Amino acid sequence: MKTNGWKILIVAALVAVVGVILATKHRPVAPTVPADASTQPQAAAPPQTALEQPAAPAEPAVPASETAVRTAAQTKPVTAPPAARSNTSGQNAAQSAQPDPPAPAAAPPAPEKLLPKLLDLGAKKCVPCKMMAPLLEELARDYQGRLNVEFIDVWENPDAAEQYGIQSIPTQIFYDADGKEFFRHVGFYPKEDILTRFKEKGITF
Repeated sequence: MKTNGWKILIVAALVAVVGVILATKHRPVAPTVPADASTQPQAAAPPQTALEQPAAPAEPAVPASETAVRTAAQTKPVTAPPAARSNTSGQNAAQSAQPDPPAPAAAPPAPEKLLPKLLDLGAKKCVPCKMMAPLLEELARDYQGRLNVEFIDVWENPDAAEQYGIQSIPTQIFYDADGKEFFRHVGFYPKEDILTRFKEKGITF
């Protein structure tokens, strides 16, 4: 009797367990309700500008080597093309190679006008020579450009006495415009006689 009671309890327990399982299996599943948006944390919205514009498309990435080449090209100083530089250097070389134009030849000096000449050979300490000195100065002043007047001190220049064959002083030698001697006088000679001697030769002042 006792054994039959345990069997009944076991069977009843098994029946209860099966019933619970079946009830759970056939229960309708309740629809899942999404959580309220107000209860879920939201990410902070990015700040908006007064006028939103569509984002520009991203530029393709430029290789670092190409960027360096562009930077070097922008910073490199601009120089003339090789052809232009070679052309300029060639022109400069051609200009330097050309001989300088010859300087214009200087005009030959005008031939000196030949004038009659009075040469007095004496000495500064000779008495008659001292008397001739003021006459020679006056002739040189009054007939400048028409008569050459020259004085040589033979005591200071003895070679001149030998050159002109002087024996006594003062000695006056008269030359025409061609440089030819035509008269000599020894001693003091007045101014009027000197002019007369030239006039006799056809030389007037």
